[in-house]
Amino acid sequence: MTAGIAQTFTSLRKSLPNSKIIALSPLWDDDNPPERLSKIAEQVRAAVTRVGGQYVDIGQPFTGRLDLIGPDGVHPNDAGYELLAEKIDSELPKNLP
Repeated sequence: MTAGIAQTFTSLRKSLPNSKIIALSPLWDDDNPPERLSKIAEQVRAAVTRVGGQYVDIGQPFTGRLDLIGPDGVHPNDAGYELLAEKIDSELPKNLP
């Protein structure tokens, strides 16, 4: 998986050399995230940083919040997306140059 993450950001930088690249921390549903998610987050952080991008950790806003998860049990519902947008909006200014 590490190679795929790195390749994604390398390709993105090659295709968009003058763009600001921002990667968000990986999200999980309302359950506690598995331990492997923190390893993936570190791989994303390293890969985006390597290409001059920025990593923004928005935490796990859905943990314990089944009310924010849609009927498929995985993806956010409208209220979940609204919370996600608010969380991203609140974190971006702190992390952008």
